[in-house]
Amino acid sequence: MVVEIGGARCPCGRRGCMEAYAGRAAMEGRARKRIDKGRKSDLFKLMREHGHTRVTSGIWAHALERGDELAIELIDRDPGTELTIRALAQHLGLGTMSLYGYFPNKDELLEAIAASLFESLDGADHRDAPWQDRLREQALTIHDVVVRHPNVGRILRAHATPHPTLFRVREQMVSVLTEAGFELPAALEAMGIIASYAQGFASVQAATLDSEPLKDRIRQLPADEFPLLNAGIEHYPNHISDASFRHGLDLLISGLRAELGNGSRPTPP
Repeated sequence: MVVEIGGARCPCGRRGCMEAYAGRAAMEGRARKRIDKGRKSDLFKLMREHGHTRVTSGIWAHALERGDELAIELIDRDPGTELTIRALAQHLGLGTMSLYGYFPNKDELLEAIAASLFESLDGADHRDAPWQDRLREQALTIHDVVVRHPNVGRILRAHATPHPTLFRVREQMVSVLTEAGFELPAALEAMGIIASYAQGFASVQAATLDSEPLKDRIRQLPADEFPLLNAGIEHYPNHISDASFRHGLDLLISGLRAELGNGSRPTPP
């Protein structure tokens, strides 16, 4: 089935087939290109261990089960599509019931993926650095993960999983804040503000059009009703850039620093 005229080359010889974008061969090709450029992955190690010459559906499933980040990225690459057991099975060419042998339900699949992505935070806290830098680094990591894996972001926002790895992120942030001098209730509130900002901003970025299409949307608005947006059209996309995220994060952390310097903070209601 051709989904894009003149699109990517398909193994069948035509261009633009669905198989060229979502099939196992296409995903294997993208994986090889990324690994050639220095990305790390166990996909092909698993392939050799199982005596295969191609990355089979079972190899993809094993890699996901291990939390292989490249395998996750190639599956969870579309921010507009919810990652489900059915969708994943279609990507891998597996029967839905076969995939349930690896992940009993969708929640466990998403929990495993989210946890593996955040395991890099464990032990990454530089305790000798100023508390502001430590908090900023933790927020930047949350932001980066959710931008790259928007389908996983909703697991964090919903507090839906009891997986220790995901709550360890919050534990580390609260630890940084209490060590800086915040009382526990205030530290918990500040953690929630910073984490929610990072997750929310990243989710908006992941779902937003690229710069030029975004400008086109503004051009379609009546200039007499939206004079300021039209006047600033060239700068409009900047408000959802990485630079804007960092600027907002610095403002939040500066506010926390000023609050700490003012002495004791009232306990949040």
